[in-house]
Amino acid sequence: MTNKHLTYLMASAVALFAIYLILLSGNQPKSIYRDLVPVDTSLVSQVEVYKDGSTVTLNKRGDSWFITNPGPEFPVNSSFIGTMIKKLDDLRVESEITSKKTRWAEFELDDDKATRITVTQLDGH
Repeated sequence: MTNKHLTYLMASAVALFAIYLILLSGNQPKSIYRDLVPVDTSLVSQVEVYKDGSTVTLNKRGDSWFITNPGPEFPVNSSFIGTMIKKLDDLRVESEITSKKTRWAEFELDDDKATRITVTQLDGH
């Protein structure tokens, strides 16, 4: 191999590496550590979970929790619900995949496939 060939080979390697870095940096999600939902766990009075066209509603009365939807009212394990609410409070956004609503279906975040959780809090005053 001549010096001319080595020079072309090195220039090609550097160009390919630069292209690789450019393509790699374009696919990285933005890092944005922040709370997903601010929740005061002591004030939560209702939790609704929506998935696949069905909603499960949990209501707090005193220190007890009840499933009020679907079907007849049924008491549930309050420590389990407390743990679930604490986990909701601990959720953090680490990175954003996309902010374009038109791409939500690609990530199963559209209305047909996403799971939605609604937390209702009592007024803290």
